[in-house]
Amino acid sequence: MSESNEGIGLNRVQSLPRLADRAVRSTLAPPRSTMILCGLVMALINGGLTAIMALVSGSLNTTAGSLIALGSMMVWLPVTIALTILVTLILAVYATHRTLLKVELSLFEAMQYIFRPRVLATLILMVGAIAVATLFLVIPGVIVAAFLSLVVPVMVSERVYLVAALVRSSELVWSNPERRILTLPLVRVLAITAVVVALSTLMTLVMQVPLQLMTQGMMFREALSGAEPSTSTFAAVNWISLPFTLVLAVVNVGVYSYFFHSLAMFYSDLVERREARSLGAAISELALIDNEVP
Repeated sequence: MSESNEGIGLNRVQSLPRLADRAVRSTLAPPRSTMILCGLVMALINGGLTAIMALVSGSLNTTAGSLIALGSMMVWLPVTIALTILVTLILAVYATHRTLLKVELSLFEAMQYIFRPRVLATLILMVGAIAVATLFLVIPGVIVAAFLSLVVPVMVSERVYLVAALVRSSELVWSNPERRILTLPLVRVLAITAVVVALSTLMTLVMQVPLQLMTQGMMFREALSGAEPSTSTFAAVNWISLPFTLVLAVVNVGVYSYFFHSLAMFYSDLVERREARSLGAAISELALIDNEVP
């Protein structure tokens, strides 16, 4: 099947390896300025947290220092969580526009889209539903997240918002015309999620293993000398981990961007197989041409 006809997969489900390959190529295709900026923002967020820990580690042996460290963490953690959610949503909006509409949004344009009243309200509903489900157990949270994974593509492509967008996403993820467990969209979304989690975990291990070897070596040398680890040692450990934290943040942005490119492509393939929009448009075009012929 040619590249131009890839979207019209009316009978055959697009295989996950092919979907993964297309998502990788789309993610790496230039320009990538928005992804790079998101990576820098995430590096600043995570690097800032590590830097704060390094700065306050030297004063943990005093009551005042401990209070300062606790206050700094209490202030920075909510900021970190809020900015991480915002960057994640920016990546979702950016990848979806890029995949479905062939529009390259800048970081500012993606933020403008997110803060449209109906879009923002829909995203709050989505994140709230996932958060509430996660409060009970992790598995219900994962299942709800899978059902709502196509909310952003639905908003971008169909301009459906609020509860209707959540319902539309759930219907698409639950629909299974082939009546086979392996072609159930829910299973395929969970498979895509598992691949992304595995990639993120692998990248974390690649970064953490050399870091742990270095820091544990420092601790071991102090232990051999008979001295207990000092606050200066903890500060040094945090400063050593700073470059690893920065690199890992940038790499994870690339992994998340790949995830949202995959979801957008999956949505496109799912809608084409279920509703045959391209085929309907082609038939309408042929009918129009036929009517124009004398």
